[in-house]
Amino acid sequence: MGSHVAPLTPRLRVGFVLALTLTLPTWAHAQAPAPSPSAKRPPIIVISLDTLRADHVGAYGYERDTTPHLDRFADDAVLFENAFTAGGGTLPAHMTLLTGLPPDLHGVTAQSGTVLEARRVTLAEALRKAGYRTAGFTGAGYVRARWGFNQGFDAFDDAGRGFEQILPKALAWLDAQDARPPFLFLHTLDIHSDWDQLPYDAPAPYRDRFVASSYSGSFTGCRKELCASKLLAGLNQESRKGDVDLKTYFTPEEIRYITDLYDGGVAYTDARFGQLIAALRERGLYDDAIIAIVSDHGEEFLDHGMMLHEQVYDEIVRVPVLVKLPTGQSGGSRVTGLVAMMDVMPTILEASNTPSPPGMVGESLIPLIDRRRAGRPLVHIYGIPEKLRTPKWSLIHPADGQNELYDLKRDPGETKNIAATRGEVVQTLTKRLESIKLAQSLAGTKPSKKTAVELTPEVVEQLKALGYLHD
Repeated sequence: MGSHVAPLTPRLRVGFVLALTLTLPTWAHAQAPAPSPSAKRPPIIVISLDTLRADHVGAYGYERDTTPHLDRFADDAVLFENAFTAGGGTLPAHMTLLTGLPPDLHGVTAQSGTVLEARRVTLAEALRKAGYRTAGFTGAGYVRARWGFNQGFDAFDDAGRGFEQILPKALAWLDAQDARPPFLFLHTLDIHSDWDQLPYDAPAPYRDRFVASSYSGSFTGCRKELCASKLLAGLNQESRKGDVDLKTYFTPEEIRYITDLYDGGVAYTDARFGQLIAALRERGLYDDAIIAIVSDHGEEFLDHGMMLHEQVYDEIVRVPVLVKLPTGQSGGSRVTGLVAMMDVMPTILEASNTPSPPGMVGESLIPLIDRRRAGRPLVHIYGIPEKLRTPKWSLIHPADGQNELYDLKRDPGETKNIAATRGEVVQTLTKRLESIKLAQSLAGTKPSKKTAVELTPEVVEQLKALGYLHD
């Protein structure tokens, strides 16, 4: 007599969807035994190079020599070729990095205007509980204590902007040693679009390193009495309304000029990164350290008709992620499977033998490095619109309007929208997206109290200048 399977009740169906979508392998949520006080713990350093586009990095195939130090670092690290940001811009992406949670769960976005809830366990908190001393030095912008980024840090300084201001403070903190191993988080805005005149304005000689000596375009940073980020963000708004076509507003030569300036900023940041690595070597901290290099988003140069990073095409949401393990384990290897920003925190915790907090959604990448597991079957990228990315398909799903679908095997640049002719694929991916969002809404318990963020006039002006807020 054959076995009988009862139909799922509504309650069981919800649980089934949640289990399929969010449940991780047992190793991902298992609580590792607490290390003994005498156990040697590796130094841990996480560096966010804000606005670094993956395909402008030499180790990711860029033809220009923008990142010689980062490329050499890749020889000691594991490079993830298909890593994706959490989406939604700088604020939610960095909070995902430091909580292992997607934006729909940690809830800290520019739209929500709220602080991270104390019940959420950050990377700094988990490491401090395991015996680390913790410090963060950031370039301000959205990565500030007022949104809860200081949670778990013994010392947190968000008064910087770039490596010039941040590095001396970070090295001084490292030199003030005590018995605890260090966890250091660094975030720099050196690559990010500027707010003065030029949209990307690295110090000399990097500013002009890639600019053609024959440049004769009329654009020098300002138009319409607006400059840099403020100008480009305003043009994006006009483009959305159909009032301006940026592909004709800027000449090809002017777009090359803007891109050249951006690459100069990448090269400057890389040089400063090289100084940091040299300083770690001098202090005997490099070899045994876990060092993670990430970015929150890339940048667009009319790849899809706009500037800055306001869309969800791959040039913006595919980001560099490199992880160096102690003594350079697996150094020089490359992982092709899909990984998500929220996977960085559990990777660091597993590599340092640190217990993971309960409820973390991110998955450790150690099994990918060891070839014991493939990459994610898909990555959900938060935003308006949002995106579902698989190895083959890219689905862009707006809140209202038409879906976009791209066959990445045939069209890696996402140039030909085939949603109208592949309705069955759109339907399948849309259902998977709905399942993910349902699971995340069920996984997050109702917060007891959400604390609103109050922005000072100074912070508002800086966010406007960076292109994040508009009048």
